[in-house]
Amino acid sequence: MSKLATLLLAASLSVGCVSSPEHIELTEPPVSAPVPEPTGQAEICVVRPGIVGWIANMGVWVNDWKVGDIRSNDYILHAVAPGHVEVEVTAEADCMASFPVEANRRYYIRAVPKMGWWTARVQLEILEPEEGEEFRQKCEDQTYDEPRPLEP
Repeated sequence: MSKLATLLLAASLSVGCVSSPEHIELTEPPVSAPVPEPTGQAEICVVRPGIVGWIANMGVWVNDWKVGDIRSNDYILHAVAPGHVEVEVTAEADCMASFPVEANRRYYIRAVPKMGWWTARVQLEILEPEEGEEFRQKCEDQTYDEPRPLEP
């Protein structure tokens, strides 16, 4: 009986760790808000409001550049050139969103932790500007001063 229990436990743990990245791809720009100070660039704001999974640290990557790490009640605000953008939030299972962006517009993405076996997984949601800004106001800025390139 103990061999069967060990086998079942090992099988359940291995299934729990298997996951594939979620990818949200939009062909049209999502709803956005004007930036406070026009610079000719778009702004990506990734927010993580709330206390769920508060200890789990998630990396935020924009176009293969690491722009910061977020925990509960943190946000990242990063400027990008107009065009196509890829935003990836990394945890036990990564999640990516890709979409076109326009100059002088701010786009809000919410990173929602989902508990895995050992660490958090993440789900991304595109937010309405009003809701995104409300979350940003309640969170702390964790944007890196200098983005870091994707490591080989």
